[in-house]
Amino acid sequence: MPNINLETEHINYYEANDIYSQPYLESLSQSQWASSLSPVVEAKFSVIDLSLLLFMWLVIFASSIKSFGFLPAALFLAINIFLVIRNPLNGFLVLVLIFFTPVSSLLIPRPFVVSSVILVFGYIIKGNISNLSFLNTMTLMALGFVVYIGLTGFFSQHFEIFLIYLQDCAESLIFLILIFSAIQTSNDLGVLLKWLSIVAAISIFITATHCILGPSTVQYQLTVVKVGEETLTMLGRAVLGGERVRLLWPGLDPNYFAAQLIFPLAVSLGLFSITKGVFRKFLWILICLVIIGAILGTFSRSGYLSTLVLLVLFVGKRNLRALVPALAISLAFFYLLSVVPVIQERIASIPEDIVRRGAAGRFYAYQASFKLWLASPVWGQGVGSVLSSIGLVTHNTFLQILAELGLIGEIFFVGVIVLAVKSIRAGEKLYLAKSTPDVILFGIILLGLIATCLQFCTVTLNDPMVLWLLCGICGVFCTVKKREVLTDALLQG
Repeated sequence: MPNINLETEHINYYEANDIYSQPYLESLSQSQWASSLSPVVEAKFSVIDLSLLLFMWLVIFASSIKSFGFLPAALFLAINIFLVIRNPLNGFLVLVLIFFTPVSSLLIPRPFVVSSVILVFGYIIKGNISNLSFLNTMTLMALGFVVYIGLTGFFSQHFEIFLIYLQDCAESLIFLILIFSAIQTSNDLGVLLKWLSIVAAISIFITATHCILGPSTVQYQLTVVKVGEETLTMLGRAVLGGERVRLLWPGLDPNYFAAQLIFPLAVSLGLFSITKGVFRKFLWILICLVIIGAILGTFSRSGYLSTLVLLVLFVGKRNLRALVPALAISLAFFYLLSVVPVIQERIASIPEDIVRRGAAGRFYAYQASFKLWLASPVWGQGVGSVLSSIGLVTHNTFLQILAELGLIGEIFFVGVIVLAVKSIRAGEKLYLAKSTPDVILFGIILLGLIATCLQFCTVTLNDPMVLWLLCGICGVFCTVKKREVLTDALLQG
């Protein structure tokens, strides 16, 4: 039996992982399983931590509008360090915050790396360095993907693009490892899910403000320097029936941002479904509506379709219990159609775009990328080969990886997703009844993963970080629940 720290009731991950591969877990009775599992929805968010995280959000927001010198960066770093010292989990919540804010306006070089270093520093200070463990099937699969990319660099004809992609994928791997390191309990997992929904919803205030202010913001000027005004204008406008500005901060790709919002929408729907109390249910349905408004504001037609798929799957899974959110979402949707006609135009243009324009050139890219893959099906053509060959990206993450990294790269990449699905199924088996709140929640979260992957079929990810965040959340669900069962059983036995 592994050594148990009775003060924290924590099983060392390496030791616990050995037990998972043995029939010990199966020997526990179902009553032992059920009594050991604490609902994720009951997670408590420290008021101090939440307030400081929201203040960090406000600092980034303000710095993206107007220049305040080095003050925003100093505040961001100072609060980040303070939060991590209080609880290393906060360091991971800061990394999630970076996903949904224009953090580049702080002018901190590689803010993700800096925040990750602060998080590791927090583990060292708190004496929890053993939490920085990553030997599980999902992280090893992701490691295989990164290592394989590194090996292809020896034959790369586009070395500069290869180095950028390898660096981004390595950071994504670190991010995935930090998920398993930071999330140790059901409370940690619940806090992460709630923060993910909140920060995704309030991102609409940033996008709406930048939409209104236009080129007068700091973020706009920084992005012009980086990508050029012509590219920035193309990303920020939906040209249909006249130019309409999208709800995005400068530099955001509309399809990419829509993909980031779909999973938090699923989380919010799940939290609504299992939350008790009228006020709390109202809060989560309000967050759902705001996230849907943010998705509609991107004018991403593929985002619309993926969101529709999620909602249809949700209604199919919950049946009559989905009546209230379905009705609220429908009413809000039709109201937005009446006040924002361009949304109706974008939706109505989907069939014509597919038939006449080949889905905005995507069909051509799909065909060309598939031909590239056929020329080297096992190893692929190398990172950057699609862009150099056809002059654009594939607009399909899975197909682009297949063309550039071959079957080997695709197996590693898709393998992480498969393991995420298996993790949810394994976690569900720990419960006596399918009506248990956590089973309902992660069943809906699985629908969010499916809808997000569908969206990734219409956009090429620059790196797998967003996808691996979703997969990591699914993975820690199983890990945390097994740890709770084992800890409880071993302490009692």
